[in-house]
Amino acid sequence: MSNNTEQDDFDRLLDDFIAKQLSETEDMVEERNEAQANNKPVSVSNLPEDEAEELLYKEESLLYTAYKNFRQGVIDCATAAELDIPKFVFKAKDLYPRFRPSKINNLNTDVFTGWETITIAQPVRLSSLPQNPSDEQILNFAEKTTDINLQNALISYVEILIEVDGCEIAY
Repeated sequence: MSNNTEQDDFDRLLDDFIAKQLSETEDMVEERNEAQANNKPVSVSNLPEDEAEELLYKEESLLYTAYKNFRQGVIDCATAAELDIPKFVFKAKDLYPRFRPSKINNLNTDVFTGWETITIAQPVRLSSLPQNPSDEQILNFAEKTTDINLQNALISYVEILIEVDGCEIAY
């Protein structure tokens, strides 16, 4: 690769990075202005989690509720299988004041951790779930399983996917 091509690639990556940072800064200013216009605090970092959750807008609240249901389903699966309960890190504060795709890394981590846990807890049941299943296949599978904990985790997982889409549309 020539030095000009490497320099062009570097310049393009740098421009993309700067544009992304500017866009996120604009989003944060808009979010702060929206929060103030709706008499909501600019930051919830000092609030207890339940109070931060109460301040979420509808789309974010629906996503967080789906997440909490998924988390509880995973915890119940782990408990029933006598496994260690996984550590979850996603908080309502991660969605405040508004959803942005860059804010859900902890959600993605927790969903992955949850899936690892339920596959360890229910390897035989989940072996009949197709690889890379669609949302509909997961819901059909959940409807037929007799394990209520697994059923709750799977249905809540699909709800998370739906609510992330809803948040992305609102974004």
